[in-house]
Amino acid sequence: MVLIGNKVDLSVRTVETAKAEAVAEEYNIPYVETSAKTRQGVEEAFFTLVREIRKFVSSLFFICLGFLVFLMNSLINFTSFSLLCI
Repeated sequence: MVLIGNKVDLSVRTVETAKAEAVAEEYNIPYVETSAKTRQGVEEAFFTLVREIRKFVSSLFFICLGFLVFLMNSLINFTSFSLLCI
């Protein structure tokens, strides 16, 4: 997840930068200011989002891998236990 502050080209701000940065820090997510009109920060926002997605997918991969190892160990232990009972 990435917090995007848009319309930074306007002189009047609805949300102050400091407030947006505080919210992003509270949720532990990146904050990028952009302007669709001038394209300021748009590329940075896109690449920041791509990096966040890659981190998520990578962590999800290791979680799934850990779960598979757990299942394999459980199956091995169950099979060993079943053989002892025969």
